[in-house]
Amino acid sequence: MANTQAKDKTQAKKGKHPGGRPTAYKAEFAHIGYRHCLLGATDKDLAAAFGVAESTLNLWKLNEPKFSESLKKGKADADATIAESLFHRAKGYSHKAVKIMQHEGVAFDHEYTEHYPPDTAACIFWLKNRCPDRFRNNPEVQVNVTNDVKVDMSKPEQIPAADLRKLAEKRGLIKNNGHPA
Repeated sequence: MANTQAKDKTQAKKGKHPGGRPTAYKAEFAHIGYRHCLLGATDKDLAAAFGVAESTLNLWKLNEPKFSESLKKGKADADATIAESLFHRAKGYSHKAVKIMQHEGVAFDHEYTEHYPPDTAACIFWLKNRCPDRFRNNPEVQVNVTNDVKVDMSKPEQIPAADLRKLAEKRGLIKNNGHPA
């Protein structure tokens, strides 16, 4: 009995849990996880790739700093690459290209510059995400109609019926008793 307790204390000193199932984590998972994140993997995808539950993946991220940092770096690198591509697509860009052609049976390379004009959809996407307060589909607009009636026109379904009635009365659309004017 005393010998078992000594082993448990030794294991605890090494940072290992004395009981429970041993971890399935391996050091090479840090690099594998990084590569998967570069491909756009989510935590759910990573858990499936490693054959574990998402909760286990979260424990690995807590207990294995190198693993956690690899995943963060992979996701950040992938996001930066895509953001840079979107930025170039939004503003337009040019690059060198080679076209292989044939004339009278002889193949030759023709170098040229390929031009891509700015892409409106990429511009809109970029601006909505970078400047949401200025570029959004439904801007929040407050209108002061009269004395005490304020109407938020971005969400007409949320305007109280009493305010709608007051507004209609002020505009002469209905009489005080609620009948059409």
